[in-house]
Amino acid sequence: MPRVESIDDFVALLERSKLLSDENRMDLWDAANGLRTAHELAMWLVKQRWLTKWQAAQLLDGHEQLHIGGYRLLELIGRGGMGLVFKAEHMTSHQVVVLKVMSQLGNAKGVRRYVQEVRAASALAHPHIVTTLDAGVADGCHFIVMDYLPGRDLNAIILSQSPLSVSWSCEVIRQIATGLQHAHEQGLVHRDIKPSNILISPEPDFLTPHARILDFGLARIVSESVSIRDVTHTGAVLGTPDYISPEQAMSAKHADIRSDIFSLGCTLFQMITGTFPFPGRNVMEKLMARITTTPPSVSALRAEAHAELDDLVASLLCCNPNDRPQTPGEVANELARLSLKIRRHETRIEGLHPAKLKPQSASRTPLAR
Repeated sequence: MPRVESIDDFVALLERSKLLSDENRMDLWDAANGLRTAHELAMWLVKQRWLTKWQAAQLLDGHEQLHIGGYRLLELIGRGGMGLVFKAEHMTSHQVVVLKVMSQLGNAKGVRRYVQEVRAASALAHPHIVTTLDAGVADGCHFIVMDYLPGRDLNAIILSQSPLSVSWSCEVIRQIATGLQHAHEQGLVHRDIKPSNILISPEPDFLTPHARILDFGLARIVSESVSIRDVTHTGAVLGTPDYISPEQAMSAKHADIRSDIFSLGCTLFQMITGTFPFPGRNVMEKLMARITTTPPSVSALRAEAHAELDDLVASLLCCNPNDRPQTPGEVANELARLSLKIRRHETRIEGLHPAKLKPQSASRTPLAR
């Protein structure tokens, strides 16, 4: 698509895009009179906050379709295995949301599964689950809409600050377990619990995080079409190999809430130790390690970890799902029971360092990796 150079062409494209309000459209030509190029006009519109930088760039590249359903696209904030992720605005209410365009629905069965899962996810109302607001089809694109919340995904925090405070890590996992318990009671399994699907919202005191689960209603759409051959040949498995349970790696149909519990254990182990419980040079080695090796205790790798935490983490990482806690509620209750011991032990070993955990103010980029 040729790049737009002339102001006349740019204004015509802008009119067709319907990005501007009626009032701003009336003022547009007056603004354009003193400018020489489409780029100058685009930058002026960004400065006036009539367009976002992303919208301006899209228009200059000749793209005019910047709406999906009843939503105006503001910027592209992520790309994942399931599609594109946009920050968007509802055209009537002006509510800012996250809008995901789905790319892997496949055949009619996949579409029906999508509708069923999104409807089920939209019924979840819990403080530790990001709310699904809407879903639909527009111009052949299936999309899902979720709350847009400030914060950083846990993966970004791990990458910048690993290893994390033991007590802080346990509180995050406790909160996520309560959200999973709520979903479990509604008959739902996430199937892709991992740090990039956990949003940590900033709080005045970051020692008390607010953790939320992302992407309920999406995980099962892709999973049941992925086989163990896909895993070993391409790594294209729903459930990242560093976090997926052994039974889910063999067949997504075998995944139940205990698979999410295994993924919780992998996530907690990584947060505390800065390493994965089942490392490997490739996907197959990581999956085989689940059967052939036993991870070290977290207290052996991190002195700040209380010894009683070892038993809980080990149970979460059991290869046999029958040997794990059977519900997320059990995990949450055990972490609550141990919380005071964990905090006291951590303080005694080296003290808390809250400055290390203060997040930057950044928007959420909810990618599926």
